[in-house]
Amino acid sequence: MTHWSEKRRSRRKAAGQFIPIPDQRYNKNKQASSPANNHKDTRALVTLYGIKNCDTIKKARNWLSDNAIDCRFHDFRADGLDAATVENWLHQLDWEIVLNRRGTTWRKLDPEVQTGTNRDNVVALLLEHPAMIKRPILDVDGKFTVGFKAEQYQAIFK
Repeated sequence: MTHWSEKRRSRRKAAGQFIPIPDQRYNKNKQASSPANNHKDTRALVTLYGIKNCDTIKKARNWLSDNAIDCRFHDFRADGLDAATVENWLHQLDWEIVLNRRGTTWRKLDPEVQTGTNRDNVVALLLEHPAMIKRPILDVDGKFTVGFKAEQYQAIFK
């Protein structure tokens, strides 16, 4: 007998709707039944950080989708941002690369704040104004890349 969730999933699939991956918490104590499920998942953990309305983010998300790369999208405005995440970026990337000085948010800042910005206070500034983070920031298994160029992403995911 087919479980009701299987029937529902097959109806959704036939209708062309998005089908979520089955929730694994119900199978915690069950042994995998097929040999295909016994291998370790070697796919990279990919997270794309940005703002969903940003044109560069849209290009990056389209590229990832077109190249069948599973990716989690983290929207600064909707999902928030914490200091630990920004500090993690700054351990690998120069703070001046992460700070977007070309945007209107930066230009609207007080000139004193602009000239006084340095490594010590940039985290607080970016948390207060997430639009000043250069986008997108791509996290592939803990290795960060800033910006989007198709050639660059091709090299990362080859």
